[in-house]
Amino acid sequence: MKKVVVKILAYLFGLLIVLFSSFQPCLAATTSSVAGKALVINTNNSYLDFTNYSSNVTVNNTTGNFSGYAFLEDFGWLDFGSQDNPSGAVNLNLSSGAVTGKAYVLNTGAYLDFTNYSSNVTLSFSTGAFAGFAFSEDAGWLDFSDIGVSLSDPGPAVSGLACFKESSHTTSIAENTSQSDGQVSFTWTDLRPQTGDYFYYEYNQTSVDSITGDESYTTDIYKNDLLLREGTWYFHLRPRVGESGAWGTEEIFTIIYDGTDLSLLTPGLKSPDDKAYLNNSEPTFIFKKSLNSLSGVDHYELIIDAGRGGSFSFDNIPSEYRVDLGGNKSSQKNIFETDKIWVYYENWEDDNNDNDYLHVRILEKDKILKEGARKWTVKAVDSQGNSREASRILNIDLTKPQVSLQKLGGLNFDSSYERWYLSDQKPTFTGEITDSLAGEKIAQDNQEKVQSGPAKIEVEILKKTSWGIYKSYLLSTAEIKDKKAEPKADFSYLPEMALDLGQYKVTVSAFDNAANQSEKLTFFLEITGAERIEKLIEEVGKESGIDIPEEEKQQIIKDLEIGGPEEKKENILKRLLSFTGSTAEKIYWFVVKEAKLIVAYNVDLTQEFTGVGISLMKEGLEARVGLIRQGGQTMAKLASVVGVENRLVFDFIAGKVNSSAKQVQYAYQTSRDLLTRKTTPTLEKIKITASFLTSVWLDKEPTRIANVKVAEVGPDYALITWETNHYATSKVNFGQSYDYGKSIESDKRVKKHQIKITGLEPGKEYFYEVMSQNKNYVFDARHEFMTALE
Repeated sequence: MKKVVVKILAYLFGLLIVLFSSFQPCLAATTSSVAGKALVINTNNSYLDFTNYSSNVTVNNTTGNFSGYAFLEDFGWLDFGSQDNPSGAVNLNLSSGAVTGKAYVLNTGAYLDFTNYSSNVTLSFSTGAFAGFAFSEDAGWLDFSDIGVSLSDPGPAVSGLACFKESSHTTSIAENTSQSDGQVSFTWTDLRPQTGDYFYYEYNQTSVDSITGDESYTTDIYKNDLLLREGTWYFHLRPRVGESGAWGTEEIFTIIYDGTDLSLLTPGLKSPDDKAYLNNSEPTFIFKKSLNSLSGVDHYELIIDAGRGGSFSFDNIPSEYRVDLGGNKSSQKNIFETDKIWVYYENWEDDNNDNDYLHVRILEKDKILKEGARKWTVKAVDSQGNSREASRILNIDLTKPQVSLQKLGGLNFDSSYERWYLSDQKPTFTGEITDSLAGEKIAQDNQEKVQSGPAKIEVEILKKTSWGIYKSYLLSTAEIKDKKAEPKADFSYLPEMALDLGQYKVTVSAFDNAANQSEKLTFFLEITGAERIEKLIEEVGKESGIDIPEEEKQQIIKDLEIGGPEEKKENILKRLLSFTGSTAEKIYWFVVKEAKLIVAYNVDLTQEFTGVGISLMKEGLEARVGLIRQGGQTMAKLASVVGVENRLVFDFIAGKVNSSAKQVQYAYQTSRDLLTRKTTPTLEKIKITASFLTSVWLDKEPTRIANVKVAEVGPDYALITWETNHYATSKVNFGQSYDYGKSIESDKRVKKHQIKITGLEPGKEYFYEVMSQNKNYVFDARHEFMTALE
C-alpha cells in the first residue's frame, strides 16, 4: 500500500514538474534525453526510473550538463540539474564520457553521488549506453547497466585536437605558444564514429564558436599543411553526422604565429603624396595606424632626410593615444606634444580601426626641411623589436617662378615702360613662365634638385573710375597642363570680354605646382580710340607750344593706335591729375573705413532688432557723411589763401570727397530702403544685399574664384561647383574643345556656385571654364572632365 501511495504521489509530483518546467527558458543548445532504469542493488526490485513517472532528465550536448528530474521508487524525486540541487548539475564529460557530480534527493536531502564512493558511471558515445555504478546515500549502490540507462542521439564528438609542425604529425606544437613555422597540421580523435561523419573546419581570428556549415570539411581525422598568417589565430573544428545531420561540440585550438612576414605591421602613408611638391619646410606628416602585429605596435619612428646637415629622426612616437601617456605636455584630447613633436590621433575613438591616422608635425625650428627632394620614412616597431617601414619622396620647392610678357596686343612688350596705349579692346597677352631648379641632392638616392614646374597664370585687371580709383574689373585664372617638373611654359591669354574704353591697371602673376607665386608684373593700359589719341596730341602740342604738322599728327595717331610708351605724351597736367587722384583715393578709403564700421555693426544689429538698426544706421551714416562733406568744404576755403595751382588741387580733392560721400550715402540709402519696406525681405536677403553693396563699394579685394571642381559626373551630365569671396552670378562655358561653344548661367548671386550641365555624351572628354560677376568679372579657365560610360 505504501509503495502505491508513493507512486501516486510520484505521478502528481511529476505532473507538477512538467508544468513547472514548461515555464523555464528554452535551452539554446541541442539536448539529448536520458531513458531506461538503474537497479537499486540492496532491494533488487526497485529502480531509479528515467523513463516513467514523467521523468525528464536531459543532457546538454554543448556543455554536458544534466537537467531535469528522475524518480527513485524508494525515496522519490532526484534533481539532476541545478533547479533544486544545492551541489549544481550532474555533468557528462563530452570527451571521455565520465559522469560526475551529485543528484539531489528532494525528500531526504541526501545525494546520488557520481564522483565519490568509487562511483564509475560512464557513457559509450558509440552506443549511447551508460555503464557502471553510482552510490546513493539513501539506497546504496545503483547499477546503471543492469536493465540499461541510455542517452538518445548523443551526436558526434571529437577530442584530442592537436597541432604539429609537419604532415607526418611528429613534432607537436603546444596551444597558445608563439612559434615561427608558417605551415602546420592538425589531428583529432573521433569519439563517436558514425557512418559518414563530416568534420567542418575554419581558420580565423574569432575565439568563439563560429562554424555554421558553410565552411570547408573533411572526412579524415586530420587537416595537413595549413598556411598560417601573422598574429593570433584560431583553428575551429566541429563534427557532424553527414552533411545535414546532428552537430557535435565545436573544438578550438589557438595558434600564435610570429614569423618573418610582418606586412601587417607596415604603416600606410597618406600625406604628403609620393613625389608631391610643397612650398612648406614644416609640413604635417600623416600616416595610417598599422594593423596590430602579433605582439602589438609598440611605437613609431619618423625619419627625415633634411638636406644639408644630414637626417634626423623622432624615435618614440606613441602607437596610440592614452590619457596617461608619459611626457605629454598637452591637455587636449587625442593630442600628444613634447618640445620636439606634435601628434594628433585622428578618429581614435570610433569603432572603425580602418580610419585611424596619426598627424605628426615637427616643432624644433632647427629641424626644418631644406629645399630639394627629401625622403621621409615612417617605421612601425612591435614589442618584440620587429619593424616595418614605408617611405616617400617629398619635393620641397621654395623658389618662386618668374613670369614675363613678350607681346601685348601687336607690340613687343618692354617691362621698362609702365604705361601702354591700345585701341584693341581684346588684346592678347603672350609670355613665358620659368621655374628654376633649386635645392640639394640626396647622394644615396641620386635625387636631383627640384622644380615643380609652371601650374597657372593669374591676370587681374582694375579699371580706373571717374574719381581716380582703380577698382576690380576682371580676374582670370588659366591652368597650364602637363608641365609638372618642367623648366618653362609658354602662355597666351585673351580677355574673356572686350575691355571698355578707359584706363586700366594690369597685374600678371604665375604659380608653380608647389603654389609658389611669382613677383607680380604690373603695368598701366589705356584702351582708347583714334579720337581720344588725336585729342591727346592736341593737348601735348598746345602745352608744349609746338605746331604739329598734319602728316606728323596722322603718323602719331597710327603709332598710338597700336600702342606706345607713356613718355611720348607725359606732361605737367597729367602729373597734377596723378597727384590729385592719389590724394583723393586715400581720402576715399578713409571714408570707406568709417562706413565699414557702420555697416558691420548695422548688419549684426538688424538681425535681432531691425527697427533700432535702421535708426542707428540712418543717424550714424548721416553724421559721418556730414563730417566728410564739411572736411571737403574746409579744404575748399583753404584754397583761397594758397596759389592758383594749389587751389586747383584743393578744389579737385574737395569734389572727389563730396563725390565719395554721395556714393557711400547712396549705397546705404539703398540698404535702408530695403530694410524699411512694408514687405521686408528675409534676413538672408538683407545679408546678401548688404554683402553685395559692401563688396562693391567698400571692399578693396576683387571678386575671386576658388575650389573649382566637378562635384558629380554621369553618362550624360556633370555638376560643376566653385566658390567666390563675394555674392556673384554663375556661368559655365563648355564644349569638346577650348573654344567651348555652349554655356549655362544664372543671375542669382551666391557664394557657393553650382551649375549642372546636361545632354552630354557618355565616355567623352569635355572642357569648361567658370565665370562670375560682382564688382568685376572673374574667370577660371581650361578645366576638363570625362563623362561616365553607360
